[in-house]
Amino acid sequence: MRGHGSDESPHEPLLGSRARKQQKKRLLVLHPQSNIVLFQTCLITFFDGSYTAFVVPFTVSTFQDISHLDFLTVLDLVAGSVFSLDIILRFNTAYEPAQKKHEGDLVTSRWKIAGRYLRTSFWLDFLSIVPAYLEAAVIIIPSYDGRNPTHAFLVHVLTVVRLMRVLRLPRLLQGLFVRALAGHLGQQLLTLLPFTVLYLLHIVYSAAVLINLLGCFWLFTAKVLEDPHSSWLTSVGDSDLSGAAQVHQYIAAVYYAMTTIATVGYGDIHATTSTERIAATLIMFTGVLFFGFVISSLSDLISHMGGTARRAVLLRQKAEEVEAWLQLRQVPRGLGARITAYFSDAWVRYAEEVPEQSLLNELPLQLRGEAVNCFLDSVFKGLEVFRHQRPDVLTLLASCLHPHTTLPGHNLSREGSIADRLWILQSGRIQMLRGLKVLQEIEGPMVFGEACIVSKKVRQAARRPFTFRAVTCCTLWQAHIHDLVPLLHVAPSLETDLLCNLQFHLAEASESRPHQSFWRHELAWIDEFLASRARHGGRDKQGRQSRDPVAEILRSHTPPHSMQSRPSSYDTHSGGGTSYPGPDDSSDSGPAGSSDTESEEYYDASGPKHGDRAAERHRDHDEHLSDTSEDEDTCEGDDRLNGYSDDEEHHLEHRIDIPQARPNQGGLPFQVQRRLQHP
Repeated sequence: MRGHGSDESPHEPLLGSRARKQQKKRLLVLHPQSNIVLFQTCLITFFDGSYTAFVVPFTVSTFQDISHLDFLTVLDLVAGSVFSLDIILRFNTAYEPAQKKHEGDLVTSRWKIAGRYLRTSFWLDFLSIVPAYLEAAVIIIPSYDGRNPTHAFLVHVLTVVRLMRVLRLPRLLQGLFVRALAGHLGQQLLTLLPFTVLYLLHIVYSAAVLINLLGCFWLFTAKVLEDPHSSWLTSVGDSDLSGAAQVHQYIAAVYYAMTTIATVGYGDIHATTSTERIAATLIMFTGVLFFGFVISSLSDLISHMGGTARRAVLLRQKAEEVEAWLQLRQVPRGLGARITAYFSDAWVRYAEEVPEQSLLNELPLQLRGEAVNCFLDSVFKGLEVFRHQRPDVLTLLASCLHPHTTLPGHNLSREGSIADRLWILQSGRIQMLRGLKVLQEIEGPMVFGEACIVSKKVRQAARRPFTFRAVTCCTLWQAHIHDLVPLLHVAPSLETDLLCNLQFHLAEASESRPHQSFWRHELAWIDEFLASRARHGGRDKQGRQSRDPVAEILRSHTPPHSMQSRPSSYDTHSGGGTSYPGPDDSSDSGPAGSSDTESEEYYDASGPKHGDRAAERHRDHDEHLSDTSEDEDTCEGDDRLNGYSDDEEHHLEHRIDIPQARPNQGGLPFQVQRRLQHP
């Protein structure tokens, strides 16, 4: 510790300096949602939407003289400075990885940021800043009345290079409408204007950009590619515009582009040379594509513009439904604003569901396992419970997994529901609640719900002792017990590792100060079960792992040491309403609605009458458990209940009750003796 200089390791200051350097490097990397990045994004969008879309084509087509500092030249230099600043910020802005282990994960490595930017749009951005530096060189280098060859060369090169900025237009048209609707600004716009109005504005703007670009292209053929005195400018109706002002020439070119795209033209402006005829053909072909593929239908445009636009449409549809519902129910404004904010924030991010489950179901089992194993490769390597499993076991486990997404506030399972599946949390945070009290919060990657694999053998594992609720948007993979049973038969080590993983996390939780009694109560049955299997059901005569600890006990006819009597105050926990110590060290009834708070009774030396009463109590409890299993909804996000079959319910009646078993007349737990009486 600091303050004990003589005891401090000489390497500790070095490690501290390294940590400080790394922290400084992280501080220099900007968050993608920071105010600086958002302001720069808005500034770039503004310059691309106005300067790049309209000014650049005009200056190129009219062959502006950039030797003097006029308005357009200054605007070019300012735009070049803004684009240069954008490149610098992109090299220093973190980004979200394609597969996030945790909610809010960002890549802050400068090498990775630079590599990603170089592979995407760097070269296009770099070409857009070259004209600004060439213009600065042309202004600085004197022309000597046009007799300087360097100056003349730079002027001609600049004419060609300035065309590179036009390459930013496709990215602008594709991303402007999508970013506007999917971002925070889009949420505000959708509350002010209907989606159809916003879509119409986007169509009008796209048409204006396209007509301006084609008009400038038509003017470019007359002023740069041809002699203005022998081009179409000489025969604009009854006028000769070859010597007219550039504004009049530009208006005539835009008029020709508009009439050519919308109609077949009026003939007052027509091509006079072969170059102009080729240019006119390209303009007509572009007009056919524009009206055929863009204005044809809204659905076609949305389907071709990617997932972000589809999410924007889904948000608009959901916003209309929510607004109508809130008005119908006359919800107060404060509560209504919170509901609307939820749908506009969390819901829209996961509204567009890729049919991953249906695609996986269509794959063969082996190929599906390999695909899911590839998806979860980093998760399997990061979790200790899977790290030492064989690749074929992981592939079989992956073939049992089904993708599942849960939004904030939704329950995966409720307290007292049937434990029929386990989950692998890939990303997000989950709360564990008993009643309304939060016991613990877990964060992905994590495995939870492992107790379901022994739910048919141990009554304490048959029901969920708490509620699993999503805190953030969670990406999970769930495996049903029906799919896990065959896998655990061929890979017994996986069952052992899962139970040991559960034991470890329960032991870790039991050492924490809050809710110690609850976690120790949960830890008791898993300790007893693992000890029982290790002593009596570990391996058979051939050295193979036994899959049924009860069968091993029946063979020996001797109760294990772990099944000795417990104090009567140690209540049972079946999840079906039987009381157990809670987080506040007090007993309260479970959520299933049962009022039975007495401890389970077993055969003992007090006489057969007491044993008959205990047997009847157990029979009633098992019948109640079987009846409620059909009505239980295990996962709120899935309306379909995968309940136990008749054979499995019959098997539930013969489970071993580990922590609460007491000595009886035969020296065996009650349910084991029941199997002896009814084989």
